[in-house]
Amino acid sequence: VLTPWGDRPPPPPRRSGPWPGALPAPHPATVYREPVPVAVEGVHGERVRVTDRGALLGEPAWITADGSRRRVTAWAGPWPLVERGWDPGAVRRTHRFQVVDAAGRAFALLLDEDAWSAEGRYD
Repeated sequence: VLTPWGDRPPPPPRRSGPWPGALPAPHPATVYREPVPVAVEGVHGERVRVTDRGALLGEPAWITADGSRRRVTAWAGPWPLVERGWDPGAVRRTHRFQVVDAAGRAFALLLDEDAWSAEGRYD
């Protein structure tokens, strides 16, 4: 916004959107103290990944945690989160997902590089 010299500039617009990388509501009722390693696979057993441009490679169809393989019936995401994007040597790109398994249990997942983990559970 251009403001004539000597005039007070208008206040900046208030942003009501979510914080970048934040999961939409509702939020997990249980947040794990340490992330739980999981595997997320597509329909044919391929690893689900996200490209550097944020494109999803494969659709989440299976989640494996603690040796238990569960079918994914619903999912949402990815929500990208870029930390230290100004520093090419230290940039960290992660992606958040929400998944629901066949038993109706819902989880908040994080894909960090090629490693999947569960951050929390919806009770």
